[in-house]
Amino acid sequence: EPRRLMLLWRLRAAMAFLVNNLEFHLQVDVIDSLQRELEQAIRDASDFAVVEQAHAKFMDALITRSFLHNKVIRNTIDTVLRRCLRFCNLVGKFSRLESLVESADKEMAMSELDANFAELSQSFTRDSSFLYALLARINSNLLLRVDYNGHFGALAKGEIKYVLNASTKAT
Repeated sequence: EPRRLMLLWRLRAAMAFLVNNLEFHLQVDVIDSLQRELEQAIRDASDFAVVEQAHAKFMDALITRSFLHNKVIRNTIDTVLRRCLRFCNLVGKFSRLESLVESADKEMAMSELDANFAELSQSFTRDSSFLYALLARINSNLLLRVDYNGHFGALAKGEIKYVLNASTKAT
C-alpha cells in the first residue's frame, strides 16, 4: 500500500508540474506580455485601422505562442492533459475502493486499477517525453520552464521513469 501510494504521488507530482508550467507559460509568457503590447498599441493608435492591425497582430502572436498553429504540439498537449484527467478519474476509483471491506472482489478491482495506473504512467512518460522533444526543437520559453532542472530532459532520455508495475500490491 505505501509503495503504491508513493508511486501514485510521484506520477501526480510530475503531471501537476507539467500542467502548472503550461498554465504559467500561457498566462505570463503569452497572454500577459501580448496584452501589454496590444494595450500600448491601442494607446498609441491614431485611428481605428491601426487598432485593427494591432488586434490582428495580437491574435496571430497569441495563436503562435500558444502552439495552436502547430498541430503536433497542440495534439500532444491535449493528449498529456487527457492523461491527467484520466489520472484523476482513476484516483477517484482508487479512493472508492479503499473504503471497501477487504474481499476477493476488492483485491481483483485493485489489481485492475494497478494495471490501469501502470499503463497511464507509461503513456504519460512517453507523451511528456515527446512534448519535451518537440519543445526542444523550437527553443521556446516553455521548454525553459519545464526543464529548468533537467528533469524532463532526463525523462526524454529514459533516465527517469514513472512506471508503476501492474503487480504493485500492498505489503
